[in-house]
Amino acid sequence: MRRLPPAAQEDLRLRVVSALESGRVRTYGQAAEVFGVSERSAGTWWRAFLGGGRQALLAAVSAYNLISIARYDLVARPS
Repeated sequence: MRRLPPAAQEDLRLRVVSALESGRVRTYGQAAEVFGVSERSAGTWWRAFLGGGRQALLAAVSAYNLISIARYDLVARPS
């Protein structure tokens, strides 16, 4: 199993759902084969999209993801 950075995961989810939505792939199995993901993931992402639109597929962003802990200490430290 590969582990992609959050932005790459988001991009992959959006590409899979776009392919399903446009009809370029017709089944979760086809999406899995084309994009190198599991059928289960393709189905999960499709259902998330149907329930919440593209917003449901976006990566969660936190302060931890935006800056490193070392830099956070510099920013959060009172002057």
